[in-house]
Amino acid sequence: MSNNGPVSSYNDALQYLNNTIEKHVWLICSPKSGSTWLSTVLENLLKFPKVPLVPGYDRREQEADIFPLFFAGIEGKVFSPQQHCRYSKMTDKVANALNSHIILQLRDIFDSVISVCDHLNTDATHGGFPAYIDQGMWDNLSQEDRLWFIVDLVVPWYFNFYIGWYKSPFFNSNKLLKINYNELNSDPVKTVTSILEFISEPRSEAAILDALSISEKQETRKNTAISGRGSELSQEMRNRIISYSRFYPDVDFSYIGLQKCTP
Repeated sequence: MSNNGPVSSYNDALQYLNNTIEKHVWLICSPKSGSTWLSTVLENLLKFPKVPLVPGYDRREQEADIFPLFFAGIEGKVFSPQQHCRYSKMTDKVANALNSHIILQLRDIFDSVISVCDHLNTDATHGGFPAYIDQGMWDNLSQEDRLWFIVDLVVPWYFNFYIGWYKSPFFNSNKLLKINYNELNSDPVKTVTSILEFISEPRSEAAILDALSISEKQETRKNTAISGRGSELSQEMRNRIISYSRFYPDVDFSYIGLQKCTP
């Protein structure tokens, strides 16, 4: 079997990729966590072929799909850029078959709400978030209702995403590296260096600085890139978000900025 020949099963395609992909670096992230920026930096630095494990974006759930990689006919090292992919048994199967180095990028949940709002204020046309909204609907909402829309309908997806990965076999394994938005933003050289160590692709500090500098001239969807803006949320909104954690008493939410507490 080859990537140009017939595929008799999904498992055949996985086996082919297992035999031909030497190293797979996969950036999995929550929305508005600085992932487009980090993807751009890593692409500039690694110079691996870039193949997303998703055939399209817009309003589609970004579940792992191996066929863009299979049909690309690439062998050796591959980088799959930012993908809002939840953990599932199929994602597990794909990651293990590709021996993926997973970079899990997370952000403070309160700051994420403000950043999602900023994004939708700029463009609510093309979706990309787990609750339906279009430009006309968004334009008719007050600023308070826009924030409530995100708190009530978008934030639960963030919990689903985070808890799925937290409960996965990868979370505390050597196959996954957790990256925090605040650390990336405050010390990008240190964070990128830790990623390069994790994937065993050392680069000089000069090369890292050069990749970061180039990224500043590229489109990376960065908004204000300021941490702590979640303080703009009302206490009622913050309490609503905190309340979602009560269903998961055994989960450590500190990676997304929540401590064990009740509203």
